[in-house]
Amino acid sequence: MSSSASGGARSASTAFVFASCTFVAFSNAAFAFESRSPKAGEKGSEIGLALKVRKALVVGTEGDSFVDNAVVIVKNGVIEAVGPVRTTPIPSSYEVIDQSARWLAPGFVDLHCHIAGSLSDLNDTVYLTNPELHASAAVTPENSALKLAVAGGVTSVLFIPGSGSNMGGQGILLKTGLPTFEEMRIRDPGSLKLAQAGNPERWAIGVGRSHMNWNTRNTFERGLAYAKAWDRFEKGAAPA
Repeated sequence: MSSSASGGARSASTAFVFASCTFVAFSNAAFAFESRSPKAGEKGSEIGLALKVRKALVVGTEGDSFVDNAVVIVKNGVIEAVGPVRTTPIPSSYEVIDQSARWLAPGFVDLHCHIAGSLSDLNDTVYLTNPELHASAAVTPENSALKLAVAGGVTSVLFIPGSGSNMGGQGILLKTGLPTFEEMRIRDPGSLKLAQAGNPERWAIGVGRSHMNWNTRNTFERGLAYAKAWDRFEKGAAPA
């Protein structure tokens, strides 16, 4: 489909990039879909979906950031088009859902999250730096806090360790509304948690910010040296 700033439908690949194919439509309150077998428009379904809404908020590289009286065309979990109802063709075989009193927005992304699992399952204060610790080990799919996040429009999170140490460990980027860890996982590791003030200063007597800066740099230097040593080994070189 062609793209124009003034009117017709635009393809997702050229004009609109949504943060997630899990949408939250809302007027005064948000709602979310529960876990279930694939329905129209979802990945794994052969039936497409046309969702009509009062206003669609979009994220794109050109044109307006909203469409009034919009329709979103989705098939197999992929957005095919977003555009005004009056000018956007809806395939006859697609299921049509009319939510014309509601707004539709991309899913929100929370990049500082501690609710995708129990942090009591992680001990990120054994050492002042714990680069090998993985928050992924504590992920609990469909826990009550994640369900609240989905209801509030948050469809992706970066689940990270706490801030009790200078380097808490590795975070994981997740989708919030899916029933299994394998479906939730977007990227693992998704980050490295660092804290340079506050809580880590209470880890032990004498842990000031200058020491933490040195400690962080030292950890990175040792990590790089380790990675380079493995690279040399795999290439058959003698140990340095």
